[in-house]
Amino acid sequence: MDEAKLDYLAGMKYKDIAEKYNVALSTIKYWKTRNGWQRTKKLKKVCVQKSKKLHDLEAPIYSKNWLTMISSMLAV
Repeated sequence: MDEAKLDYLAGMKYKDIAEKYNVALSTIKYWKTRNGWQRTKKLKKVCVQKSKKLHDLEAPIYSKNWLTMISSMLAV
């Protein structure tokens, strides 16, 4: 049973543990409940939204007319 606990804590599925130790699936679930086996909780992936101030850091988008005017001024 201690080896089954280690397999459970390592992330093995109930079905795989039951097959490995040749016991019923319900037995594995019983052992888990009876002996208080708990896997460590995984960290949740959190969706982080971009800050609204991010647009201030980006280069501004200029129209073609503005770019044409600037380039013609620089060409002189």
